[in-house]
Amino acid sequence: YDYSLIPIRASAAFHPKLAIFVGPKRASILVGSHNLTVAGFGYNRELTNLVELSAKKQDDAGSILNDIWGSLATWLENASGYCPPELIQDALSLQKHLKPFLNPGAVHNSAIFLSQTAGEIGLFAKLKESVNFGVRRVLVVGAFFDEKLLFLRAIRSRWPGAEIVVGIDPDTVYLPISFGDAKTRFVDTRTLWAEENGRYLHAKALYIEGFDSQKIFLSGSANPSGPGWGLESGVANTEAVMLLKGANALNALSRTGLTGLFDLPALSEEILNSTTDKARQLRISTQPSAPRVVVGTADGEAKRITVRFPDAQLVKSISPLDENDGLIPIHLTFTAETSTLEIVMEESAGAIRSLLLKSDTTAI
Repeated sequence: YDYSLIPIRASAAFHPKLAIFVGPKRASILVGSHNLTVAGFGYNRELTNLVELSAKKQDDAGSILNDIWGSLATWLENASGYCPPELIQDALSLQKHLKPFLNPGAVHNSAIFLSQTAGEIGLFAKLKESVNFGVRRVLVVGAFFDEKLLFLRAIRSRWPGAEIVVGIDPDTVYLPISFGDAKTRFVDTRTLWAEENGRYLHAKALYIEGFDSQKIFLSGSANPSGPGWGLESGVANTEAVMLLKGANALNALSRTGLTGLFDLPALSEEILNSTTDKARQLRISTQPSAPRVVVGTADGEAKRITVRFPDAQLVKSISPLDENDGLIPIHLTFTAETSTLEIVMEESAGAIRSLLLKSDTTAI
């Protein structure tokens, strides 16, 4: 299958998990916790929102697609400074296939798409706009918590009287410290899904319940962490989530089986201490930076590859690599200007899968 891979730079993690499948008459959207991996779609415990659209029926689901495409287009346009413009325009041109399903004028009150991008309003601030009622209890499910438990602290600060239940899998969660709060308890999700023990709990969910009939269920890519919800100044992941209200929220809670977490007892102090100890052992204070990935365009007939990125003039040597990262004995020449690298080969580049660009002896 042909595909284009477009790197997106972000001040923190580029973390959304979105998929849009479009046919002549029908379309489907996935917004969830799953990475584009076999584990994400077939083995982990994940949560995914499925939105289905029909070209014949212009319903309010079209407004969700409109919001999703708006976020995708923004992320793609932000990459225009360092990606080949042909790639960006090719991706943006997919909008023509979405037009039969878009319904920008509609308002989807019971299901809302929310995204987060660095420099914009954070997810937690957007969540507060939707929770305009007194909160009785909160359920949090996640696989990763930050070093300060900023998300849990933000919930407690915003709704000080609410009961907070945090569902984790002690075997796989990254929980660096415990949360000493009399109205907060951690519970073991393995109790509910014993037959799935051993599968990584990668799902992220938040359920908020009011004193009357108000209910909100939110799931998607955001972990219960400061960067995931835009709670730390200058550090915000790029994220994508779906927020459900009312009956839709209650239905999601029931269908996912998360309702039972409210009835579970708190994890023992021994298990919690063991969980936080494992996280501390995994913590890596400094990590060596990985080489950057840049994308170029190849002209097979001209035997030429063009790569545009700001540090092109630093390139001193190029190594063509095959699909196993083995060196390919192909002679090539290149010219490097301020932001453009032109590579010319004496023979076909069909076997080349990547190029290792080096400045002196250091990978760029």
